[in-house]
Amino acid sequence: MFSGETNSLDFQFYEPDYFNSDLTKRSGGAITSTRLSTDSIESLGAIKAARNSQAIVYHYRKIFFKNNTEYNLSGVKAFIEPDCNYLAIAKEKVYRDYSVSATGLPNGYGHADFYTPYDYTNGLSIGNISSGASTGLWLKIGLRDESIVEEEYLSKDLQTKVYFEGYIE
Repeated sequence: MFSGETNSLDFQFYEPDYFNSDLTKRSGGAITSTRLSTDSIESLGAIKAARNSQAIVYHYRKIFFKNNTEYNLSGVKAFIEPDCNYLAIAKEKVYRDYSVSATGLPNGYGHADFYTPYDYTNGLSIGNISSGASTGLWLKIGLRDESIVEEEYLSKDLQTKVYFEGYIE
């Protein structure tokens, strides 16, 4: 079994075409060559949302997991830390999918597509990832009023971990 947080094998996370903290702009798209600075998605940086009357604002952000090993991976699943109650995840349905704004659901997704699995047994099934291939994962991040740091904005510094585990063939 491998773990996506293991640095001995070459698993990496990458940004999509539209990867920014401005919630009024498009989010998602295809994988780019820009590697995220952390292998466990511990911090994706601060995000801001204009304050409104809602108690919670959702931010949708896409990341990619790439298998840079010589091995094919099977039974791959994604899950998050148990104490991460503001995050849910969904598997990319269509390559290059995106949302028109980072606060809107990605095209073709509903709230029921997002899950909060906390271990491999209950993890979100990704399937097989061959050597050199990648898969997209949507993050649904909840920003609540208690995250307000300025009069006009909600903000949250994302401190979480997303794990990928499976088997080396």
